[in-house]
Parts: sequence; structure tokens; C-alpha cells
Amino acid sequence: MWVGAAYVLMPDGSQRRRPVYGKTADIVREKLTKIQAQSDQGIPAEATGWTMERFLTYWLSDIVTPACKPRTIQGYEVIVRTYLIPQVGKKRLNKLNGVDVRNLLKRVKSTCLCCRHGTDRRRPVESRRCCALGQCCQQTPSARLVQQVHSVLRNALAAAMREELVGRNVAKLAKVSGPTYKVHRGLSADQASHLLKVAADDRLYALYVLALYLGMRRGEILGLRWEDIDFEEGGTHRPAFPPACRRHVDRRHAEDPHLGAHPPPAGADREGSEGASGPAAGRA
Repeated sequence: MWVGAAYVLMPDGSQRRRPVYGKTADIVREKLTKIQAQSDQGIPAEATGWTMERFLTYWLSDIVTPACKPRTIQGYEVIVRTYLIPQVGKKRLNKLNGVDVRNLLKRVKSTCLCCRHGTDRRRPVESRRCCALGQCCQQTPSARLVQQVHSVLRNALAAAMREELVGRNVAKLAKVSGPTYKVHRGLSADQASHLLKVAADDRLYALYVLALYLGMRRGEILGLRWEDIDFEEGGTHRPAFPPACRRHVDRRHAEDPHLGAHPPPAGADREGSEGASGPAAGRA
């Protein structure tokens, strides 16, 4: 085994003697040349004193908490505490690689949640029915949860790169397929018409009309104010949503005396969504 050493730039701006090892002198010489070239370019050497557990704890307290909302912080903390630290917490930050990430995601995907969290063990003895009895229920995580674990790890390593603790984000080397959602069948024109007839005397009739004609979400409809209703033009303006909201509903209508004509719904190609106009609705 051969060893060599060179003074290189560290993340804190200091110069420190860094050893490298190899089976031959040529390998050691190549490694020394590489780290010296990086140092000359102002690229600091990767920090070696951080474990994943130490960095993830630092990331949550010093980077995530000051910048994110409480619900986001809570979601990150649960994933870090439940999945990341138990699986890769003892791994050196600068030694984490793509294989480690893929193995982590594989274990998360295949581990029964009931076994992991002790769900069955917390039940009364007479009510235990699966994992506590040695009969695993195979309640594995959803694809969305696996995707979230990968996303949190990727965000944490991106912060490590910005802090110049690692040279690359190895979480990006692992690909995670997202969840597939079932697209529900929409109402046909006859069904929508029947719904409005049945609900004609309901106090929330205007809400049903807006939902059918505009395709707005419940929160968007409930967020409408009187100033959002244009009685002269026979239309509505979308409520003022926060700038960060991706949802954009900005539709004006003129044909129907109260709500007017509307464009085909987003799922018009779905079965049962003919896009036909239902009966005229009362003034919202």
C-alpha cells in the first residue's frame, strides 16, 4: 500500500494536509494530482468528519427550520428520523454513493410499515392479528412515500453541495418512478343535468353549478367573494390566490344568462365527459 499527502483547500477556507492511498505509486500520484488541481481551482476538498446523521441533524436545524413552514419541517423531520438516519446515518457524508442510495430506496420500498412502526405490537394482545404474531401483513410503503424519501435525501445532499461538503449529489444518480393515479370517470351531460335538478332546492345549489360549469376545486369555490362575480357580463373572476399557488383559474363566460358558455373540461377526452352544457343555473 502506497501513501502520499498534499496540502489542499478545505471547506472552511483553511489549508490542510490530506493523505491519499493506493495500491501502486502511480495510483497515489494520480490522486495527488487530482486533489491539488481541484485546490488550485478553488474547489475545496470534501469534508471527512461528517456522518450522515450529523449532517441531516444540522440540515434540519440550521437550513430547513429557518426557511420552511412548520408543516414542511415536520414532514422532513419524520422522513429523516424514520428512514434516512436508521438506514444511512452511520455512513460518512463524503462516502455516500449511488449504490447506497439505491439500496436505501430498495429497503424502504420492501419493508413492511407495520413491522417498522410496531403497529400490530401496540394493539391489545387479544387484537393482534399480523406482524406481532409472526405473520407479516406486507404493508409496504406507497410509491409516493418512496419518492418523498428520495426527494428529502436529494434536497439534503443539494444543501451539502452548497455548503461545499461534498462534490456531487449522489441521490440524483438513483431514479425513482412516481406514483400512478387512477383517473376517475367524469359525469356525463345527462348525469350533470340530473344532479342540478335534484339539487335545485339545496342551499348550496350555486356551489354545485360552479363546480360543474367551471371545474373549480372546492377551496376555490368557497374562496369566491362578491367582487369576484360579474353580474353584468355574466361571469366570474378567479379569487386572489397567493403568488406561490400553481393553480390558475381565470375564466369568463358570456353565453349562458348566468354562468355562460364554458370551454371543454380538462378531462373532456375521458369516458363520460362529453363537455355538453347542463341546464341554466340560478344566479350565484
